[in-house]
Amino acid sequence: MLETWLIWMVSGAIALHNFEEALLLPAWSKSLAGRWHRPVGAFAFRFAVIILTAVAIVVAILAQLDGKGSLGFYLLAAYALGQSLNVFVPHLAATIATRTYAPGLATGLFFVLPASGALLTSAFSSPDFELRTFLVVFAVFIPVMVLSIPMLLWVGKMIGNR
Repeated sequence: MLETWLIWMVSGAIALHNFEEALLLPAWSKSLAGRWHRPVGAFAFRFAVIILTAVAIVVAILAQLDGKGSLGFYLLAAYALGQSLNVFVPHLAATIATRTYAPGLATGLFFVLPASGALLTSAFSSPDFELRTFLVVFAVFIPVMVLSIPMLLWVGKMIGNR
């Protein structure tokens, strides 16, 4: 059975990372990110981050309830790998490009990478974990998550402009 602490360490790291972004990224995007993307409104961005954090929590609950061979676990492992990649692009890349701290880099480096690495190490060492299934879940889940961000920002903007 999958260790409960590992599941919650990953979802907690994602939540902490998202909290850092929610606090700092809207202001940063207005002052520094303009060359690469449009600035994000605070309410819209925080709305999107809350939804993405809720997805991490729901996936963690599913993983805990159903164990390593479950869809919930594959989704959590995919989320963990996706968040690990997110540390490098855009956070590290933006920090290098702007020569300023990009919000989310510290929590990504010190929380997301270690937690995700521990989960993925545990997953890959389990006889219940199938690489092929993981790759399929990752190939579907991560693009859906990335493509949901503009939609969530739009919904957040609409709600915030009421």
